[in-house]
Amino acid sequence: MLTRGPGVPIFRQEVADMPEFHDALSHGCYVVTTSLNGRLYGMTCSWATQVDFDKVMLVLGKQSSTGRAIRKSRVFGVSVLSADQKDLAVRFGSGHSSRKDKFDGVRTRTGTSGVPLLDGSLKTFVCRLVDDADFGSDICYVGRITGFRKARKQTSPLLLSQVDH
Repeated sequence: MLTRGPGVPIFRQEVADMPEFHDALSHGCYVVTTSLNGRLYGMTCSWATQVDFDKVMLVLGKQSSTGRAIRKSRVFGVSVLSADQKDLAVRFGSGHSSRKDKFDGVRTRTGTSGVPLLDGSLKTFVCRLVDDADFGSDICYVGRITGFRKARKQTSPLLLSQVDH
């Protein structure tokens, strides 16, 4: 439990309302994608990390249509955004993929298993879902990396703190 001092707890909503708490840890900015029944799904995600030599873990809100599509398709892509891709972070961070086509006008390539990956990203991963766990309002997804690509030109990665959200 988080506390303000000896025995004075900080409640979840109070933490969510503290902007300085959100910048306490550095978070990269990624676009997570999948494809299901011919429809493309994608969203901006800052809670992604490599958890083993060949595994990636994501934490997505339970309300995420992209997350629900990942559970059904059992495959997902991760595009690591570069510092000059803020526009894509904002585009994929607004609205639900079930309600609008976030990919309209965005250059992509198709990874293994039909997963869309964003062109110009620093790195891209394709993962096969191996496990997921429910954490109340969020779901943790763990995928085994089945494909990886690194851009020829490496620049700085985009951090969540650099995106107006």
